[in-house]
Amino acid sequence: MTNDNRLDEISEVRVSQTSPVSATPAQRRAVISNAPPTQKSDSAKVSTTARLTQHAMSISDVRMEKVAAVQRALSDGIYQVSPADVADKLIAQRTKSGSRE
Repeated sequence: MTNDNRLDEISEVRVSQTSPVSATPAQRRAVISNAPPTQKSDSAKVSTTARLTQHAMSISDVRMEKVAAVQRALSDGIYQVSPADVADKLIAQRTKSGSRE
């Protein structure tokens, strides 16, 4: 099937849903041959918020200097934990999560 045969099969061109327009085969060929070539391209714009979010997600939330200090204290045997602080944090965590056993 060539393009000419396909064009002859077109019997009606709709300009809008309520206004059908009939065209002759010669008119259809003229419209198609004069149509500019269509080029499709994708593009996206990234907002400032998206850029900032991406940057924030790429940064580690682990403070390595604090981790190193705790590791040194543990290895030196001088790391001390307050039992009251541990208890307070456990109670706060269980209260926050709504767990009641």
